[in-house]
Amino acid sequence: MNDKPEDKNYSNEPVSIAELRARKTDAPSEWTVRDALIASLREIDEGGPLSQATHVAICFGMLTPENNSKVHVRSAGAKNSFEIIGVVSECLTMVSTPT
Repeated sequence: MNDKPEDKNYSNEPVSIAELRARKTDAPSEWTVRDALIASLREIDEGGPLSQATHVAICFGMLTPENNSKVHVRSAGAKNSFEIIGVVSECLTMVSTPT
């Protein structure tokens, strides 16, 4: 039995309709936050490209009850914040470059 969350294997986690739609349209607005995270965990546990990741930065954007924007960041694998800044900068370049 998987008693600890880190023991859970997401490789058999079902693909949601939102994920199928998001992958088909390649539109970020089609993803739910949960589906994007589960898809990433599934890819890691299946041994896909994300399983080779050495650094990760996850940025969460939300609105407060007062309608102000707020950001939370979780990062792992970096020795310092400069490494994560490099990862985030590369991601921003990829997102802003037309395919």
